[in-house]
Amino acid sequence: MDTEIKETFKGIINLANTLASILEDGKISIIELPALAIASSGIPSLVENGKKSLKTFKKMTPSKAKELAVYFENEYDITNDEIEKQVEDGIHLLSSTYETGLASFNLYKGWEAWITNFKNLRRA
Repeated sequence: MDTEIKETFKGIINLANTLASILEDGKISIIELPALAIASSGIPSLVENGKKSLKTFKKMTPSKAKELAVYFENEYDITNDEIEKQVEDGIHLLSSTYETGLASFNLYKGWEAWITNFKNLRRA
């Protein structure tokens, strides 16, 4: 279940590391263009995989979300330590607020369905 999330995250980390390496000196040289093109070509599939991963993530239990957060923190290293800290903080925030966020999302979806039903009743 969490394999597609792990693969998506791996792709994002690889892209971030490639871009950080290319932009380390603040400019893009001709020699770096092939690496930039290869890295950029993966963005559409990352977006598509991200959508699938989000659907999977919504079905996870809070304990599985926390387990994934620990996995990501231990498994991946971003070249830029400042960005790595921000990503890790974001993952921990997401995993710690997962249950509340999921409940809020479900509440929103319920509210949206209620509004739609109400509008349909008014038209009838």
